[in-house]
Amino acid sequence: MQQIIQPISKPISKQTIHLTIHPTSKLPSINHPKTSYTPGVFPRPMIEDLFGSFVQFGLLGLFFIFFIDSLIFPTVPELFAVYYFLQCHTNEPPLNDPVLWSILLLLTMIIAEIAVIMIYYALAKRAYKDGVPKGKVTTWLITTMQKYTNLLFVHDERTILLNCVAPVLPFEGAFIVVNNWSLRLGIIYKVIGGTTKYALLFLMAHITQEIFVADLALANRVTMAMAILVVVVSVLLSMLIKKKNKKLVARKKSRSRGKRAPKGKVESKAERVMDDEEVNFGKEEGELEDDAEVQPKPTEEV
Repeated sequence: MQQIIQPISKPISKQTIHLTIHPTSKLPSINHPKTSYTPGVFPRPMIEDLFGSFVQFGLLGLFFIFFIDSLIFPTVPELFAVYYFLQCHTNEPPLNDPVLWSILLLLTMIIAEIAVIMIYYALAKRAYKDGVPKGKVTTWLITTMQKYTNLLFVHDERTILLNCVAPVLPFEGAFIVVNNWSLRLGIIYKVIGGTTKYALLFLMAHITQEIFVADLALANRVTMAMAILVVVVSVLLSMLIKKKNKKLVARKKSRSRGKRAPKGKVESKAERVMDDEEVNFGKEEGELEDDAEVQPKPTEEV
């Protein structure tokens, strides 16, 4: 027992741990959580935070963007759609599949746009019941909308299909009622045009991601640059179509008047009446001369 109780005469050897820290060593990178957005798409942090704030709400944020764009004022939905598509690789399975993620995005966007069409359709149907407008303001507004539709070179439901490429027709649901278009055909054109447009955008973004797979930040910026180019081309097409329509309307007016007034001079109503009388008088004189030429000469008696 004494041998067990006696303290150990030999000291316990202590192992020394050496910690060497190199000044050039880097800390491991910390990945962003699944609910955050992909950084490095925009060079400005403020724009990055603006787009990322909508992404944190998921598909509800995209629905809100497209709903406001169709309802009140443009919100550049093409950029938001492509930005949402770039979040595919940060999603959890199975939403990290580009095909499935694209289908969900397309459904969200189309539902938002159809919802706005139905809202304007119901409001216009109430104000323009049985083809009779209610009030002077409503009458003036409906007349203005009909004149604006006549300015376009497409005067039926195909205008909604054109509107997906070049925005020329706001408040599509109200125009369906005013112009007596088919609601079912208008929605079909909207689904076809919107799905085709954004499916091509997503395909373009996916191809760019595959080409620049080594540098994700560069791929994201190239994709957004191409989306901005699409928006610019769409705006230019819209301006070109409106300008062309104005020229067509000016030609129709000049042909209907028959005689075009010189530049810098405005014809009065009396002058136009005098011009019409001169034209009619000239036609009558020409008809008399033709009748005189047609009448046979009297034969001389022998």
